[in-house]
Amino acid sequence: IAARRSEWSEAERMFGLACQHLPGSEAAALLPEVARSAAQAAEARGRLAEACRYLELALDAHPGDPEALDALAGLSLRLGAHERALQCLDARLASSDLAPDARADRLVKLAQAAEGTGALARAAEALEQVVALRPGDEVWRARAVDLLERLGETERAIAQLEAWSQVAPIED
Repeated sequence: IAARRSEWSEAERMFGLACQHLPGSEAAALLPEVARSAAQAAEARGRLAEACRYLELALDAHPGDPEALDALAGLSLRLGAHERALQCLDARLASSDLAPDARADRLVKLAQAAEGTGALARAAEALEQVVALRPGDEVWRARAVDLLERLGETERAIAQLEAWSQVAPIED
């Protein structure tokens, strides 16, 4: 009820207590959902590190939890924990249940996390996958070209620009 009323402090307190009592109980299967709710309440209060802790609890209970992986990847990016974001995104992208647009969204985040770790080649590869899924997306294609140029991958950068010229709207 507190969460529905946006009473985030009370919601976090209640969900947090539940997270402490659920492991080993008959209702232990509820832990991932409860931990995600605690994380949402903590995030709403600006307690991002605590929100990450709750999401880690959810993943401990159910390692492939797609909602927890997505949420933890996003929070990790916000906190500059690029390695943890990469781990979450790799796990999430390994799932075949993603629609192409959802996959592209996660690849964009993966590129941001990879660039944050200094893995520019991995970031560029992720963005090339994004533009393969979204050929008309000029923002991420330009970013891919920029990364490829920085890596000295001129031929790949030119290929991206040529591909863009095939789908770019004709200007008057």
